[in-house]
Amino acid sequence: MKFSGTVVSGLKIGRKFGVATANLKSDPRPELVSGVYFVRVRRGDENLCGVMHFGARPTFDQKFTIEVHLLDFSSEIYGEILEIDVLKFFRKIQKFETPEILFAQIQIDIAVARKFFLRTQTLSSWKKVSTISRKKMAETAIEKISANQDFLAAVAVFAFAPNSSEIPFVENLCKKFPEKKWSFPKIFEKKMEFFASEFSALRPGKFGILEPEISTPEKNADVIFVPAVAADFQKNRLGRGGGFYDQFLPTFSGKKICVLPKFAIVEKIPTLPHDQKVDEIIFV
Repeated sequence: MKFSGTVVSGLKIGRKFGVATANLKSDPRPELVSGVYFVRVRRGDENLCGVMHFGARPTFDQKFTIEVHLLDFSSEIYGEILEIDVLKFFRKIQKFETPEILFAQIQIDIAVARKFFLRTQTLSSWKKVSTISRKKMAETAIEKISANQDFLAAVAVFAFAPNSSEIPFVENLCKKFPEKKWSFPKIFEKKMEFFASEFSALRPGKFGILEPEISTPEKNADVIFVPAVAADFQKNRLGRGGGFYDQFLPTFSGKKICVLPKFAIVEKIPTLPHDQKVDEIIFV
C-alpha cells in the first residue's frame, strides 16, 4: 500500500531517546491496521528506508499518529511531503510501563528493520546472477572447502539444501566426499533437528526447502554449514529470517561455517542478543 503525508511538528519525545521521527498528516487517513511497519520512503528523488508507527500512542496518550523513523537520516524536513510505500507489518502496538521500555523496544524494531532491508537488498542482487556464475561460485566454494582442514578432518557434517538465493555447492560436495556422514535439517513447529540422509533422498518440506525423512535425530557433528544471506568480517551472519539456526547453534559444539558470494559481504550486520556468530566465512 502507498500513501503520502506532510511532515508536521510533533511532541519530539523520540529525540530525547535518540530516535527522531517524522510525524505525518495524511488526509484521508490510510486504511491500515494499527501497528509498526517497515516502509520505503520517497523524498523527492531520494529513496529512504524507515520504521512506521501507525495508530494510537498508549504509552503516552490515545492520540492517533503516523510517525516514521528514517534510517540513517537526520535532516529537518518539516512541511515536506513524503511518499510512503508500506512493505511489511512487523508488530502490534503495545502499551509500555515507561517511555524507557518503549524506546528499548523501538531500538529492537530498528535493528530488525535494518535486517529486513539488508536481506531484501542482498536477495535482489541474486536476481542479477546468471546460471553460469552460480555454477562457478559452487565450483570455487567446493575447491576452497576441499582445502579446509576442519572439514577434511570431519567425520560427520551437518549441511543444508541451498535455495535459489544461495550458492548451490552442497550436492556436489556430498558426491565428492561420500565417506562423510551427511545430515540435513528438518523444521518442526518450534525447532529444527538434523537427520542423516543422502542429498538425493531429500524431499520438499516446510517453506519448500528440501528436507530429509524423519529417523533418529543426529545430535552431534564435527562441522555445520550454516545458511546465510549476508555476513560481516566479525563473523556475524544475516540468516534466512526464521531464527531456527540462532536457536540451534548454541547447542552445537563443532565448527560453524558459512559460504557466501563476495557481494554478500557487508560492513556491519545488525545484531540482537540472540543472534549467533559462526567460526568461519568462506567468500567466493
